[in-house]
Amino acid sequence: MLLALREAVSTWCETNVSLDSAAQLDLGESPIELYQAMAANGWLAYADISDDPENLYRLAEVCKIVNSYSGVLGNMVSVNAACAMMLGMFGGAGHQRLVDEILAGSKLAAFALTEPQAGTDVQGLRTRARLVGDQWEVHGEKYLTTGALVADVLLVVARTDQEVPMKQGTSLLAIPGDAPGLSIRPLPKMAANGYASCHITLDGVKAPGAAVVGDANAAWGALALGGAVERILVAACCVGLSRTIGEYLFDYTREREASGQPLYQLTNISHQIVDIAIQVRAADALVNEAIAAFIGGGNPTNAVAAAKAFAARMQQDVSMTAMQVMGGRAYLQDFPLERWLREGLLALWAGGTNELQKNLMARNPFAP
Repeated sequence: MLLALREAVSTWCETNVSLDSAAQLDLGESPIELYQAMAANGWLAYADISDDPENLYRLAEVCKIVNSYSGVLGNMVSVNAACAMMLGMFGGAGHQRLVDEILAGSKLAAFALTEPQAGTDVQGLRTRARLVGDQWEVHGEKYLTTGALVADVLLVVARTDQEVPMKQGTSLLAIPGDAPGLSIRPLPKMAANGYASCHITLDGVKAPGAAVVGDANAAWGALALGGAVERILVAACCVGLSRTIGEYLFDYTREREASGQPLYQLTNISHQIVDIAIQVRAADALVNEAIAAFIGGGNPTNAVAAAKAFAARMQQDVSMTAMQVMGGRAYLQDFPLERWLREGLLALWAGGTNELQKNLMARNPFAP
């Protein structure tokens, strides 16, 4: 089934996502129409793992291929899939219609966790929400919330009980993207500007009591799930893009000549490309191991963190190797490598920095 899925996604991307169109998305062209056309194939439904946990393998394959064509589209799949999983697995019956709409591509979601002063330090969370009558009133700021500008719903993490530890006093609220009191400002980026990362101000934003996903003060389970899924999908995106860079370099060096022979005939060049292939295989294996650990019911922390940290670092190494092999041409916008390098940098921070992944593993680094 995975082979047929790969072929279907690859065929769709080859037909609909050219190098030129991907470059325009990178510069800021709206991806909504293209994303919805992609979602019409039903591939986002693999984010529903309630009945078939192995759908996560299929979702990862979609991310690998889509991201290899466009970092904007790959990012959209990852963000919306993670949001749909949190809503579907922890939300109530009232959230199910929203989940269905996200998986159909007719609604978009964004996950608002990071804050200006805290970064990935969740303990520094300052956004507050309190129940006033039958409504939540939310005050605070969020930062680097990818997709917020076009989101129909924001999943906002807020402290709802300041008298208890963070894990016992944090809630996840599903807030409409056009709620009064909500101000969203896009932040210009070095890549993937078609899917903006945003600064959000919540100034007395009102949301119904039913907006809370799951129980009040009990967001930690949803956050743990969302974080793990995001890291797995970020790693999968790295596998897809790195493989594409390696294949591109393989073709380029067989055609490009130096001293009367193809570059690939030089052992130093061919070995660097083989090293890319080895790294991609290793990262892919770590992604599969992370998925197996996640759906297996045990503690997936080390497997997920290892996959994300390794794949994100690999992405940078692969990009720089390709830049060195291609020389000055790689620096030109006539070639896709400079965009791939810029898009790939996001993996160092998306889903939590590599340093955070190592902090998580440092508690017991050789545990399964």
